[in-house]
Amino acid sequence: MRNFLFCTTAVVFCLFFTPASAQQQILTPILASDANFRDLAGISASNGGTGFVNTTSNNGVMRTGIFYRSQALSTLTSADKESLSTLHIGLDIDLRTPREIIGTPSLLDPNAGIDWLPNGTDYLNVNIYGTVDPPSTGSVNSPETAVDYMKSTYQNFVTDPFQRAKFHEVLLALASEADAAVFHCSGGKDRTGWTAMLLQSIAGVSPSTIMDDYLASNSYMAAAINDILDKVPAEERATFAVMLGVQSEFLQAGLDQVTVSYGSLDAYLTQGLGLSQETIYLLRNKMVCYNSLVPALTLILL
Repeated sequence: MRNFLFCTTAVVFCLFFTPASAQQQILTPILASDANFRDLAGISASNGGTGFVNTTSNNGVMRTGIFYRSQALSTLTSADKESLSTLHIGLDIDLRTPREIIGTPSLLDPNAGIDWLPNGTDYLNVNIYGTVDPPSTGSVNSPETAVDYMKSTYQNFVTDPFQRAKFHEVLLALASEADAAVFHCSGGKDRTGWTAMLLQSIAGVSPSTIMDDYLASNSYMAAAINDILDKVPAEERATFAVMLGVQSEFLQAGLDQVTVSYGSLDAYLTQGLGLSQETIYLLRNKMVCYNSLVPALTLILL
């Protein structure tokens, strides 16, 4: 059963979350069977981060244990399932296509979720692409065409009306969930990376820190990527390496498209994704603890 957050037209209320400290450590459990599972609040020291929560504008800091991002939670070991059960996750948002889901051996039923879900955790499939299969990569035959493919993927997050509607659905579901939530796609880097960027931007995390967090997928998934590349013919490895990892120009292509199409990220959120100010304030209040009262009141009052 899901808990929900409600807001009035005057003030956004945050329920069930404790304030973060500026020195609060990132203590997300490391999952051996899901290397890119991590807290949205910051990057672990072992993966190039500070090991502490990110700071935000207006003298705020991110809260831990609110939103988690991940690759597909479909091949977890028993020990990793047990670790996840301690995080009190109330909602799992799966961004994959039906083919990606059905192709996962551990899936019980596309309508029932995946087998790691403890009692009380809901499953929501929000197929970002809106297709049965993920977009074809048939035209990708070199590192250069792979880069172009990835850049167009992020541009489509901005220009495709269907995809914008799906990101609206994701953010609305996260805003409405009172318990912790996880969102993921297959690799946890593109659809998941864009969602993470939107949330961190709403929270007021600096653009440079957001980019560092985005690029951290290369560190989190390094061993898994290398294992795959070891099985790929030598002449194809450079192309596969582009597709399996992330590059700053991928995310930047999407951000540049935001500027071209909407003028600013705020306009993309409200006009492109159709988010209300109440939803934006509710998400921000869930994710951020402010160290002074005046900025916090300014940000949550309509």
